[in-house]
Amino acid sequence: MEAAGPADSVSPIRRILDISFLVLIGSLGFLQLPFNLFGFSLVATDVVFLLTGLLLLANLLIRKVKIVWQPIYWCFFAYLAALLCSALLSANVTESVKRFFEEAYLVCLSILVINVIDSSRLLRLSLFAWISGTSFAVVVGLLTIALFYFNPENTLLPYLTYHYGSVPVGNYPRVTATFVSASMFCNYLNVSLVIVLIANVTDVLNKYFTTALLLGILAVAAFTFSIGLGGIFLAFGGWIYMSRFDSSVVKKAALVFGGAVALFFLIISVFALTPYPNAEVWCKIPGTNLSLIPSARVLVWRDGFSTFIAHPINGIGLAQPVADVVFSNTEGSQSLLSDAHNTFLEVAAESGILGFAAIVSIVIFILRAWWKKFLHRPASNTIAFGLGLAFLCGFVYHGMTGSFEHARHLWVLIGMFIAAVRVETDES
Repeated sequence: MEAAGPADSVSPIRRILDISFLVLIGSLGFLQLPFNLFGFSLVATDVVFLLTGLLLLANLLIRKVKIVWQPIYWCFFAYLAALLCSALLSANVTESVKRFFEEAYLVCLSILVINVIDSSRLLRLSLFAWISGTSFAVVVGLLTIALFYFNPENTLLPYLTYHYGSVPVGNYPRVTATFVSASMFCNYLNVSLVIVLIANVTDVLNKYFTTALLLGILAVAAFTFSIGLGGIFLAFGGWIYMSRFDSSVVKKAALVFGGAVALFFLIISVFALTPYPNAEVWCKIPGTNLSLIPSARVLVWRDGFSTFIAHPINGIGLAQPVADVVFSNTEGSQSLLSDAHNTFLEVAAESGILGFAAIVSIVIFILRAWWKKFLHRPASNTIAFGLGLAFLCGFVYHGMTGSFEHARHLWVLIGMFIAAVRVETDES
């Protein structure tokens, strides 16, 4: 890593805050090993957040940091207000209120990031911290693949892999590594891939290390066998299109190819890759013995939409099951699917049209700010542009086929994007 700039004027207490904050960013790369505290399931990131929050408060009191107002806070407040209404009107108020505080914590993650990152130096260090966490997760992922093939009886494998779900059974592992599900791990790797690309053009990382890490991310992401892999192609296509390649043909071809593959993954998410008991047959493919049957996602989407229609204003309540689908996995086990497998449908079913409007307002706010970077060609390689692309792929695209509204790393990403826009505007 190259020097990001002098820090001689930073006070000791502010330096401690920065260190704690960077540890928080790095800890996003390993969300395994949760523990319970006062009824809440916590991971390392949550503990570091509490410490960082206290240090931020101490810096505020001695005026080493100041709270910066951002218009996106209105969207945050609307989102929390909608969730609170849903929680208070829920059939299970206790569980819903508990979930509300968990949701409020996620929003506070974004606000903390926005206010701690106040310079390009700390912004670049944040990228480095994220990449450090990613490197750890990728190494664990690669070791998991190696264990599966060379030491399949290893007792660690059940903690590092996921069941096949609706993916065809085969002689391969579905890697979760330091995460609890393959889809969530794929989502994190998708965001990390873009951040590594940003670090490459901003000289945060050594070029050789960047290449090795990108290859590692791609290898491990492939072994998640997640429908969200289309986001990887979308990220590469968008990044190449806005890069400094001289050939406009290459740029357009990359964007079209990346978008087409991403669309392909969305389309196949509708169909089951293998048959399952009592499946509804949509149609038979002429000349073959194959039939098109709905995927597990379609089944939960139906339930989720029905839940939303039944509770259109405030939803069924936070932490309440919006779907009730018992699905037979390809390896013979069964799973009870109770979430909507779609970020926006999940929020709508849990908190009604009010919550849906609020989460959409956050998305629109960020994408509008990102679009301005997109239109301003000289800014194509800025950190803010890259973080916006990561949000598009990780939150919006992945959100079409998975419920990622509770992903800590995505809320940190939102905060990093807003902070990057402010820093780059102030220092331009």
